[in-house]
Amino acid sequence: MSSAATATAGVRVVEALERLGVTLAFGLPGVHNLAIWKALSGSSITLVGVRHEQAAVYAADGYARASGRLGVAVV
Repeated sequence: MSSAATATAGVRVVEALERLGVTLAFGLPGVHNLAIWKALSGSSITLVGVRHEQAAVYAADGYARASGRLGVAVV
């Protein structure tokens, strides 16, 4: 994704999620997590935007329960 010299914390988070096999994440953009959103835009992970933090968590939980995969909320 990025060279070690230019990698941001957001890039590192996304790299870790990719290593864990994450293919879908739910989230709400905010100033505190925009670096992660930017890194996700260049990754293979599909990001589903929601309108409230609780919605992201409920969606990630439902996805995990239904699919047996890791549910991720980025809030």
